[in-house]
Amino acid sequence: MKKVLILGGAGFIGGALINQLKKNSVEITAVDRAWNDEPNGVNCIVGDVFDKDCLNQVMAKQDVVYHLVSTTLPASSNKSPLHDCESNVAGTLRILDAMVENDIRKIVFLSSGGTVYGITSTSPINESFPTFPISAYGIGKLAIEKYLYLYSRLHGISATVLRLSNPFGPGQAPDRGQGVIATFVKRALQKEPIEIWGDGSVIRDFVYIDDVIASLILSANSSEAFSLFNVGMGEGRSILDILDAIEKEVGCELTVIFKKARLCDVPEVVLDISKINAELNWYPRTSFEEGIKKTISDMRSLRTEA
Repeated sequence: MKKVLILGGAGFIGGALINQLKKNSVEITAVDRAWNDEPNGVNCIVGDVFDKDCLNQVMAKQDVVYHLVSTTLPASSNKSPLHDCESNVAGTLRILDAMVENDIRKIVFLSSGGTVYGITSTSPINESFPTFPISAYGIGKLAIEKYLYLYSRLHGISATVLRLSNPFGPGQAPDRGQGVIATFVKRALQKEPIEIWGDGSVIRDFVYIDDVIASLILSANSSEAFSLFNVGMGEGRSILDILDAIEKEVGCELTVIFKKARLCDVPEVVLDISKINAELNWYPRTSFEEGIKKTISDMRSLRTEA
């Protein structure tokens, strides 16, 4: 892996991936619609990663493509399933076509372990579990997985799909509708009320950002025609558990406002990560408690600097 193209480089995961790849002497090109802060030593492109002209500009002579982009969130996707399909699914087909035209043989795609399975009756969930998403977001991710498999058969592209659970850690924006831990921490530090959907019993699998990045880098080195892995902590925590952990670390009682539950929220998602452990020797190295401490410490330091 010498030349890497990151689609969605200005986001939480993209930024963390760039920081790690820079340590590995990799030539990086990163694309996003806007850059608040362009990292040194990276070819940062402002553009739409689903636009054919933009893709033609950035694809030449790349070794690996990281596809980290989505134009929607689970909740917003159900408001316009057509938009989700036209932007994310059709857009990914443009990415794959550009890879074929430029003879790029490796792609790593961030799918969604939290949405593709839908409502489940068992826990934890392994990769062979039936997939019945209850959001257009999850359906779109699943459709992209299938197209990646198709292009691996038709064009010899090596595709690795990572069904990621809920990433968290320093650098995650608290005001973008994703990343409840970042949102909760910010409000806790500002002593503001925290709003949650439902009664707080929803269970998710939270994994620290450094471990997510390790899985991305390992995946790029896989030469399998098509591979699919869950990426998570392998442990479930409710929203109330998250609030308790933040409250203990911050050292003050939180004010919580309960709102009506959303139809797009799956009651419980915990991922079985034994496959990626066995095949890529990946496992989460940062405990949930340590991740919470680091997240709070980072946000406190940013508030102090501001």
